[in-house]
Amino acid sequence: MPPGGSVLYSDGAMSVPRQLHLGLVACLVTVTLAGCTSSMSQTEYANSVETLANDYTNQFEAIDARMESGTPSLGDARAAVTEGAAIRANFQQDLEELDPPEELAGIHAELLDIHGRITAAHVGWAASGETATSIEDFASNPEAEAYRTIGDAEGVGICRKLQTTFDATSERADLADVAWMPAEAKEAINVSFGCS
Repeated sequence: MPPGGSVLYSDGAMSVPRQLHLGLVACLVTVTLAGCTSSMSQTEYANSVETLANDYTNQFEAIDARMESGTPSLGDARAAVTEGAAIRANFQQDLEELDPPEELAGIHAELLDIHGRITAAHVGWAASGETATSIEDFASNPEAEAYRTIGDAEGVGICRKLQTTFDATSERADLADVAWMPAEAKEAINVSFGCS
């Protein structure tokens, strides 16, 4: 709708109610043709998570490069941890917006739960920077340890679980030419999350 809120564009374009009607019809046709599902395919989901993870990793690598390029101050460390917490929060939001296929709903919920707890720990660590007296204190305080513990124990684990789930589909590539088999049963997914 134009900024003024008019239902008819000044250039004579169709009105919003007609656009809405046509949009609903197009949506119903799409849903019917797609087998009454609006979720992503396994490949779309895996590729989306991989793209998000790569972007997220690049942002963290940029923070690491800045911190390693000189002698960081406590202020630099606080800023880096705060920026990292914001990156995690954005990643969490992006993950929450994904619509995984039914087969991956459980592992997606597990990913959201674990990453949500890692994000909360990261935010807690960032907040603890206000009382830190040195980089060493900030890097080893209880909040930093809690963040590292959950990240190392559960973050790496869910990453590996996702990678293993998608790697297990590679043998499906041999079924690509089997005409009678449903597409989702032939879906071979090739992604790399770079788990530690």
